[in-house]
Amino acid sequence: MLRTEPPIVSKLKSLKAADIAIFGILLLIGGVVLYVRFRHLGMPLERDEGEYAYGAQLLLQGEELYDNVYSLKWPGIFWSYAAILLVFGQTASAIHFGVVILNVSTAYLVYKLCKHLVSSLPALIGGLCYLIFTIQRELQGITANSEHFVIFYFSIALLFIFKYRAQLKPPLLFWAGVFSGLSFLNKQHAIGYLLAAFAILLLFEMERVNLKTTIKSLVIYSSGIVLPLLIALLWVFVFDNSDRFWFHTVTYAREYVTLITVDEAWHELSKRIAENMSVNPILWGLFAITVITMPFIALTKKHWKILYPLLFGAMIATSIGFYFRPHYVMFMALAGSLFLAVTFEYILFKLSPVAAIAVFVLGSLSYFMLEKEYLFEWDSNWTSYQMYYRYPFREAKIVGNYLSAESQPNDRVLVIGAEPQINFYAQRKSVTGYIYSYPFFENHPFAEEMSNEWMEEIDADHPKYIVLMGHWTTYGSRQSTMFKKIWEFSASFISDNNYQLIGEVDLPIQDGGQIWGENAQLRQTESENWIRVYKRK
Repeated sequence: MLRTEPPIVSKLKSLKAADIAIFGILLLIGGVVLYVRFRHLGMPLERDEGEYAYGAQLLLQGEELYDNVYSLKWPGIFWSYAAILLVFGQTASAIHFGVVILNVSTAYLVYKLCKHLVSSLPALIGGLCYLIFTIQRELQGITANSEHFVIFYFSIALLFIFKYRAQLKPPLLFWAGVFSGLSFLNKQHAIGYLLAAFAILLLFEMERVNLKTTIKSLVIYSSGIVLPLLIALLWVFVFDNSDRFWFHTVTYAREYVTLITVDEAWHELSKRIAENMSVNPILWGLFAITVITMPFIALTKKHWKILYPLLFGAMIATSIGFYFRPHYVMFMALAGSLFLAVTFEYILFKLSPVAAIAVFVLGSLSYFMLEKEYLFEWDSNWTSYQMYYRYPFREAKIVGNYLSAESQPNDRVLVIGAEPQINFYAQRKSVTGYIYSYPFFENHPFAEEMSNEWMEEIDADHPKYIVLMGHWTTYGSRQSTMFKKIWEFSASFISDNNYQLIGEVDLPIQDGGQIWGENAQLRQTESENWIRVYKRK
């Protein structure tokens, strides 16, 4: 009986030396990116991660989400986090490891999307570009932000749309809608991507010049989007606090997205563009050039009906509320990677595969060199300190771990400030659903009402432990009327209800220290930046 070689062996034998060299170079660059991600698995959770992790932890304990976490976000991101906690464990490293798996999976999806536009080599480069963009600290890509989940689900949706274009099978459109809906459930900003998908689908159907078919396709896609949203709403209205959900994710959220002025928005956008261009000028620069030149290049004209809607959708997703936070820019990484795949296809066609690889390697190495300290030298704690402008994320982990060891499972922990990750680390419930103090200091009509409710919830259920954040950025201006109200209430509540200081951590901790137990009451600090822990006698 004749023995045949496995297909993979035959393919490897047919490779030329140049092919092997190219593959080796790309594999090396991908390996560097994964090395960077694994180096930073132990980063402390930042506060958005803390919110998602704490909410997911409550879900796994069988608690109602919106009855305990007054969040702007829809439930999808909490469900996604719950899945990670369930599979990998309830630690910061486990969460970051889960996102590494998610990130690599998304890069593979980007490669598959690129394959619908270009040949294999440029498609592979497109997938690697996505990996490089999403480790940039300027995009906060190494943290487990919700953008990772949004892009993952939407990439699957887009792949179904591409397959529908090739096969014209309506069920593919329905599944595209389902994954688009899941994308939106993980963050409302995904509406930009959904609009892009509608535009891509509409442009494709217009080529067929059949109004009935066009309407049918849009209806099928829309029905897929509605399904996960309907399931989520039914879950909230049957098993959760629907009033809280509606107020915080719709009523308050509507006010939240109108708080930024045009001048503030332009300042943040300019800052984001400058930051990214300064550390990754070649890849981001090529992306910008391709956006401008694509309509004039015969080889790439056929792609505009896909790439420009995706670009505008990504811009909408990035711009909602005009906050332009660093991790919002991650929405541009998907469009950027597909545009760059087309760029490298053009270079390959006009010059050679070697030229395409040379440009990509130059772009990658320039980024690695410009960011070598962050990528290869800083440890995870120092990266957190540098990336988040000295917010107390490392110190929050110290406090949370202390409370986990010293408190009992049924003890309640009140964090006065904006670090819900402390509750996650401690695995202790908060006495209030207001896990952030920010809404009290924002200029919207509900600030007074929300702060009063916060105080009422604390009065009604005295916590065993109070964590008081002295970090100035938590409260904005110390001269504001609302700050004085919150600060005076906190001080009075602590003194009137027999709480004792049992710990203090200086911010930043490398410039000071920490002290626990009775000695904390004897310690004097001149700093205004600290975390203090109190225990009810």
